Amino acid sequence: MDLIITGQHVDISDSLRSYIEQRIDRVINHAEPIVSAHVVLHIQKSGHDAEITVSVSGAQIHARAQGADMYGAIDAMAEKLDAQLRKHKDRSADHHQKDGGIKHFPETS
Repeated sequence: MDLIITGQHVDISDSLRSYIEQRIDRVINHAEPIVSAHVVLHIQKSGHDAEITVSVSGAQIHARAQGADMYGAIDAMAEKLDAQLRKHKDRSADHHQKDGGIKHFPETS
């Protein structure tokens, strides 16, 4: 997976980079194969912003969050990404019943 981390008005320190990598790795472990991820960090008057765009097979998923500090914004962004990846995985799963549906259930007497 390609992980690109950029900052607008933010210097990306080694500790911040490793924290982002740890949070993203936890989220994508249970997701389908991710092709690439691009994280952008902003500092604005309203607070700290963290956003991520993830490319998965057939879709791009975007999550954005704000926080009082950068680590809080990254945590909130990771939680939103986790929820969206779970939703995408659930939607792309085949929900059709195979053999053993209600039609094939043995009758009891």
